[in-house]
Amino acid sequence: MPVLREYLAQRGGYTALLDGTCEAGPPVLFGVTEAEEEMTLGSWKLPSENVADVRRCLREVAAGAGPPRRLLHDLSGRLGDACD
Repeated sequence: MPVLREYLAQRGGYTALLDGTCEAGPPVLFGVTEAEEEMTLGSWKLPSENVADVRRCLREVAAGAGPPRRLLHDLSGRLGDACD
């Protein structure tokens, strides 16, 4: 991750794309992808797309890859709350 973090910083940061599978119900496969180059920065199996677990995932990504410039997600209120 240190090399990836340095690369993303040299590019001026990155946009994180957040997405979880919710169609089939729990558990949720949740992932964070770097939007421009479509690199997976992290993925987790969560009991649900809840604020506490999503925040934990976002903190893990930020600790490894650095904080994103932007976060993109669907219209999920819970994802919006987690990003705040």
